Amino acid sequence: MALTVAEEKAYYERQYARFLQVSPDDLRFCPTAFLRDLDNPRKEVYERRALYAATLAALARLDLSGKHVLDYGCGTGDFGLWMATAESANVTFLDLSANAVAVCLLRAEASGVAHLCAGEARDAANLSCFPDASFDVVYGCASLHHTLKYPGAWRELLRVLKPDGALVLTETYGNNRLLNVLRRWNWRRSNLPQEQGEDVIFDDTHLAVLRQSFTTVQVRPMHLLAMAKRPLRGRYDARWVRAVLSVLDAADRALLWLFPRLKRYCGEVLVVASARTPSV
Repeated sequence: MALTVAEEKAYYERQYARFLQVSPDDLRFCPTAFLRDLDNPRKEVYERRALYAATLAALARLDLSGKHVLDYGCGTGDFGLWMATAESANVTFLDLSANAVAVCLLRAEASGVAHLCAGEARDAANLSCFPDASFDVVYGCASLHHTLKYPGAWRELLRVLKPDGALVLTETYGNNRLLNVLRRWNWRRSNLPQEQGEDVIFDDTHLAVLRQSFTTVQVRPMHLLAMAKRPLRGRYDARWVRAVLSVLDAADRALLWLFPRLKRYCGEVLVVASARTPSV
């Protein structure tokens, strides 16, 4: 049965409600601490440290100071808060969940950047609260695959992005059929609810849509053999686990250099698209 917007919204409202009970001190975002956490195997972000580090570098290259950025599917807002605190960007947090947006605005206030931040809880298929060409940059972390299944969402995203703006995406990559089977097995094993909306994964069909809408689409796939990190989740603080990950990363570098066509089968991807095509 197809997932409705209301079902997905209700799920995420419950998920983010617990963050509203957190103290302001614990909500504060510190860019230095965020970078430090990327290298801390006890932290959740460690699993995607290479992808997130590449994402931060890509965002920094856009020279975001004073620019207007839409954090598209913001969740708890780490990347939007990074852009506001470290890059002095004007950030609007967008999420289907009103609780998620409320959490982001509380974090912005606790972090001293409330004057740079705004928020909207909206269905991505209806962004009528924003005029045409409102944003210099739209950034989405594991969010585009959630929204594109809803009619009109892509058209609205393009409408609010400036013609010379950039779309930056950090996504799970879904061209690898074997990896997708393992993902779905893990979802069933973990009893993930349908409302979590993980049944649609970003893949080359989504890239084709991007290439029809932008003149430049830069794609950086990451982690092929290194996707074996997933079963090791929760054990990254063990030295032997980190040694295994280092070997897998080295093997990926060699394998993807020798056989670049294998990149499309990697498990994660960073995409930077810019310059809208005249027809869009």
